[in-house]
Amino acid sequence: MRLVNISVDVEKDLHSDSFLGVTNGLKLFEKLAEKYNFKPTLFVTGDVIEKHGNIFKILQDKGWEIGYHSYNHKRYDEMSFKEKEEDIRKGLVIFEKYGLKMKGFRAPQHSIDKETFSLLKKNEFKYDSSIAAKDGHQLVHVFKIVNKKPWNWLKQVFSKSDPYNKNGVYEIPTSALFFSFVGYSLRVFPLVFIKFLFLIFFRRKIVVFYCHSWDFIELKNSLTYRVCNLNKFLNRLDKLLFFMAKKGKFVKLEDVHENINRN
Repeated sequence: MRLVNISVDVEKDLHSDSFLGVTNGLKLFEKLAEKYNFKPTLFVTGDVIEKHGNIFKILQDKGWEIGYHSYNHKRYDEMSFKEKEEDIRKGLVIFEKYGLKMKGFRAPQHSIDKETFSLLKKNEFKYDSSIAAKDGHQLVHVFKIVNKKPWNWLKQVFSKSDPYNKNGVYEIPTSALFFSFVGYSLRVFPLVFIKFLFLIFFRRKIVVFYCHSWDFIELKNSLTYRVCNLNKFLNRLDKLLFFMAKKGKFVKLEDVHENINRN
C-alpha cells in the first residue's frame, strides 16, 4: 500500500493574531484522526508552543509527531543567516522546555534555502518537508518577488517529488502536480479532482497532504471560506480521508525518514 502522510502547519490564525485554530480547530482535526486511526505530523511555530505547549506535549504523548515551523512564521529566505540561526535556536529551547522532540522542519510558505539546510544539518534535524516539488502554481510567485530569491522558487518547482538527501538532510517534498495537494485546493476544487490528484501521486513513494490549523475554524474575512465554509470543508476532508484510507497506509513523516534509513 502507498504511504500517506497527513500534516498540519500550526500557527496564528490567518488575518488575525488569535490562536483559535490551535485551541478549537485542532480538536476538530483530532476527531478525524481518531476516526481514521492515524497519527499526523504537526509543524508548529515557536510562539504557539510558548502559549500552548501543554497541548502539544499531550498530543505527542498520544503518538503525534511535532515538528518545527519557525518561531513566528517569518519567511526564511527573507532572513539573514544570523536571524535563521537564532530562529532555530529559539525553537530548540522552547521545544525542550515542553519535552517535545524536534526531528522535522517545514519552512513557512516553502521558503527553504541552502543556508537553512546547512543549519538544519548543524542542529541535527532528521528531515525537512518544505519543498513544493512540481507545484506549478508556485511559479506565479516568481513574478511577485522583489527582494526574495526567484531562482530558489524555480529550483523547488522542478525538483524531485520523492524523498532524497539534500545537503545532509532528507527532503520529503509536499505533494503537488501544478496544484498543491493541500487544504486550499480541497476547498476550491471539486472533490473528484482532488481524489484524481491523489491517484496520480500513487506512483510516488509517499503522498503528503497538508492543511493549516486555521482551516478548522471559521474565518469571516477570507474569500476562500466564502466559497467553502467550515462545515463543507470538514465534510470534504472526511470523504477524502475515507478514500485515502482505502488506498494507502497513514504514516508520520518521522516514520518515512526511519524507513529511508533502513533501506
